[in-house]
Amino acid sequence: MNDNSGKKAGSRINGDEMCMICGNSKQPGKLVCYVCFQKWQADRERSLVDDVKDIALLEWTLEKAKESESTLETEMLKAKQSLDGFKEKIQQSAYEDIKAALSKNGTLTRDEFSDIVEKRRQKLWTDGNGNRLFGHYKFLEFRFSRLPEFTEMLEAKITAKSQETQETEQ
Repeated sequence: MNDNSGKKAGSRINGDEMCMICGNSKQPGKLVCYVCFQKWQADRERSLVDDVKDIALLEWTLEKAKESESTLETEMLKAKQSLDGFKEKIQQSAYEDIKAALSKNGTLTRDEFSDIVEKRRQKLWTDGNGNRLFGHYKFLEFRFSRLPEFTEMLEAKITAKSQETQETEQ
């Protein structure tokens, strides 16, 4: 998919400003982004040169959306595992800090315990790019959740267009 999909993910979580095929930003009201549009044009040229039927943008987009569904799900699961592993690393590190504090003092108050855990969590979250990991996961989750709605919309448009064409031919 797109290597930049984790950058500024929170600011791009708007379905009308995001290409559902690759995750890049697109102009509102457009079906796909510029990059995907260029790919469609190249595929269309190849099909016309090979004397295959003309590929309409709607059909091409629907095909690519269906192809991307399993890939996107896999990417999302990997991002979730990465985020969960990162959270586990934070917990393990906080546990080590608590063990060290207990060996020095023997006991910890609830506030001391909470402070140790929170300080470690904040440090590791910042140092380990926790926001980037979380943002990337949420971005993929958003795209994956919107994909069925997007494919249904494309299928409805294709059906309406084919019915319109049939009515015009009669």
